[in-house]
Amino acid sequence: MIRRLMLKKRENTEAAQINAEGLQINTEAPQINTEESQVNAEEIQRNIEAECSKNVSFLLNLSTRCVGDVRRKW
Repeated sequence: MIRRLMLKKRENTEAAQINAEGLQINTEAPQINTEESQVNAEEIQRNIEAECSKNVSFLLNLSTRCVGDVRRKW
């Protein structure tokens, strides 16, 4: 009987440790998700800035060509 109780106590201790580890993982997961979201937001911002830069360059080149065309026609 005592042996069975000791075994049960050890099982409960192990189960409590597993639960504690699970709680720690659940606590850390939102932090990790927040950090990943921040990294994703920064990457999206860089992509938007790069795309805008390309568009501005395209428009500047286009306007330069248009001015050149107008000058040649005059």
